[in-house]
Amino acid sequence: MITNSNIKAIIWDYDGTLVDSRIKNLNVTRKIIEKATGKKYTEFPSLDNLLAFEKAHQQSKNWRDFYNREFRFTEDQTNHVGAWWTEFQLSDDTTVELYPGVFQLLSTLKKYPQAIVSQNSRDNIFNLVKRQNIEECISCVVGFEEVQINRQKPYPDGLLKCLQNINSSESGVIFYIGDHETDAQLAYNTNQYFSNNGSGLKVFSIGAFYIFPTDTSGWTYKPDFEANSTEEVFEIVNRLNH
Repeated sequence: MITNSNIKAIIWDYDGTLVDSRIKNLNVTRKIIEKATGKKYTEFPSLDNLLAFEKAHQQSKNWRDFYNREFRFTEDQTNHVGAWWTEFQLSDDTTVELYPGVFQLLSTLKKYPQAIVSQNSRDNIFNLVKRQNIEECISCVVGFEEVQINRQKPYPDGLLKCLQNINSSESGVIFYIGDHETDAQLAYNTNQYFSNNGSGLKVFSIGAFYIFPTDTSGWTYKPDFEANSTEEVFEIVNRLNH
């Protein structure tokens, strides 16, 4: 049985889970690709419009796979342009907002340590946290700058770093909430790490599908639970408590 005292942290993905950052990420990606290739973004079908951009990301394992599939970048090229992400994110003024109901959900779960582990820029996320007045809810942010470029999600490094920062104990339950198969795979890989190292911690993944309905039947790594509304996230945590 999971009890309140056993829940050590609730950790969130950022893009597509807490915020609608699709247009901002599209704008930033367009600028990065134009700089990297010397071509207009209109020459790349996946950057033509938001729908094409979303579809390409859904078909990719992660952002590195996206750059390889859509632009034929090598691993070294992907590493190179990945280092530009923070600069371009911070210079882009596209507005990003929390999804409806997320502020209330974060506030309701405030009794637990909450954090964000994302492949977005740490400074970019912190700017949103401050602007949306959720600093009391979010105790730690781990962005891609704090994880080696070749050890991003679904490797467990970012999540493990986050748990160190919030001083999680050696036994108990972690919830990781995200909208992509990579997030479920991250939870799986982290549990493998815990098992191999004799840890008493366990990660449960929650698929955050309260904005866009998602069919996970074809996923190799499936979330332990699926939430089709922000209320269902709370219900899942609360149900497991009792």
